[in-house]
Amino acid sequence: MAIILPATRGKRSNSVRSLLDPTAFHDPAFMVFCVALFLMWIAYWVPFFLLPTFAQFKAGASSNLAFYILVICKASTIPGRYIAVPLSNRFGPAPTMAGFALASSALLFGWMGVNSVASTIGWAVLIALFMGPLAVLYPIIVPHLSPNKDLVGTRIGISSAAAAMGTSIEFPVTLALDDSKTGLFWKSQVFCGTCMLGGAVLMVYVYYKMSRTA
Repeated sequence: MAIILPATRGKRSNSVRSLLDPTAFHDPAFMVFCVALFLMWIAYWVPFFLLPTFAQFKAGASSNLAFYILVICKASTIPGRYIAVPLSNRFGPAPTMAGFALASSALLFGWMGVNSVASTIGWAVLIALFMGPLAVLYPIIVPHLSPNKDLVGTRIGISSAAAAMGTSIEFPVTLALDDSKTGLFWKSQVFCGTCMLGGAVLMVYVYYKMSRTA
């Protein structure tokens, strides 16, 4: 499928831009990158929708406080995203993303040890600081994995679709694993931590391939 770009300066343009890049599916580094995003995004949104329930039924917070813990978590993504940009400029986007994903996986596993209101608030701040930057970093990596600049937009679309696929399965799987009535959350915590760890490991491979072709 392709679309013809609009004419420029009154002249009809014959330039055709593909909406799908078949070469992407034969590019090992880019495909591994998409799988990494898929795994990371299985876990990415879980804390943001599960925190109020967790805070109320596991940590013993009131319904009002549980809501404000979510607000604190969301607000804490802002400094993390600002920090990610200079770190990416210094160390490179792929290793920076791998580092944030690895730290996020450790925090997701550590979530199993959170059982009070105070520790829940502290954990919410940390997970937002380390996991929030992932959404900022992945579009920066795509140009490095594109053979030419005309394919950057197409490959951002493909990688975003991979992340969206992860998002589409995280909610039903997490809901199936959790039991808020009994305060059972460890299954989804282990599941999310494992997925994030898998994504971090794959990002190391992506960095390796990028460094070989640089």
